[in-house]
Amino acid sequence: MTFQVDFRATIPNWWSPSSYNRLYSCAYRFGLSTDSEIYRKFAKPNTFAALGTAAHRLTERAWSNEFEEIDSIDLGAKISDVWNQEVEIQFQKILTAWAPSKVPPPRDWPFYSISSTRTIKRILNEITDFRARGHQPSNIDRPWVEHELFDENMCLKGTPDRVIFFEESFIVQDLKTGFKIKEMSESHRRQLLLYAHLVRSDTHKRPKRIEVVKSDGQILGENISDADVDDCLQEFRSKTQDFMNSVQRDSVSEDVASPSPEVCGHCHYRPICKSFWADSKFDWSDSRGSVGRVIRVSNNNTLTLEQIYPSDCVGEVIEVSNVHQTSAVGDIVSIVNAYKQGSSLRGRWNTILTTLRPADESHIT
Repeated sequence: MTFQVDFRATIPNWWSPSSYNRLYSCAYRFGLSTDSEIYRKFAKPNTFAALGTAAHRLTERAWSNEFEEIDSIDLGAKISDVWNQEVEIQFQKILTAWAPSKVPPPRDWPFYSISSTRTIKRILNEITDFRARGHQPSNIDRPWVEHELFDENMCLKGTPDRVIFFEESFIVQDLKTGFKIKEMSESHRRQLLLYAHLVRSDTHKRPKRIEVVKSDGQILGENISDADVDDCLQEFRSKTQDFMNSVQRDSVSEDVASPSPEVCGHCHYRPICKSFWADSKFDWSDSRGSVGRVIRVSNNNTLTLEQIYPSDCVGEVIEVSNVHQTSAVGDIVSIVNAYKQGSSLRGRWNTILTTLRPADESHIT
């Protein structure tokens, strides 16, 4: 067997809207993530998530009125300074997680320039518009920003980005920084409906609307009712119970994986997921990397594989360079986050080479 993942899935003490979305998209990925040893070994930050986190932190600080006393003439420069601070925090986290890899500086990250420009402009416009409108009427509750909520009966907790209140109702907003967002997706909707349940339970007000705030300030929204929230809750109960039953039976396996380019794109557990490597339903193009037996080691940075996966490449020989990991002839390894260049793979700073089988254990067909 090429893949023999030894892990034990566990039941979360608390569910969140985001963890439920991860379960919904791929139960196998979620199961792997609940094993603390697997998580520590494979879960590493990436630059896309880092930019998203920096944008969220800046937004949280702005929505919490941190810039309230800043004069309008200095506001843009102050927002830029705080953005740079938040990005630097994320950069240091990536440096630590990926050491000794040479992580590129933020200015060289994909989409950094457009993320920076859009985020700073959006925050500046929001604050300027808020100041122009003046203060809200005193009989309407102040918006919640990053306010943590709990439902102990359902073991559900969450922290919506912002909740805007009216006398008898509310709107839940969530900031999304991805550039491919054209409409509110089903995962966005599930997340926001669960947030709406938590707000409703805490305030006893009526859910009015859910909204996704894009990085450029555009808002994608949908009017909702109690029935929409209740339908989402029913599905939540069903799917989380199914997972908990599987954990109790010790039956969380690759059989419940849901591979696709969208689901697997930034999954931490691709290196050890047979379903990811063996899938043939989608056009993966050159996005998967390779699994193979090491047949030659030229130096610490260069080796040659006889491929096992993807299945349409089985038996082909591929040269791998710039991997910065030590392997022995006969090892079975998987490689992700590497550039495909003709009949070769070239590693980069975030390339991961994982030994699936050491040479003395690699008896496969």
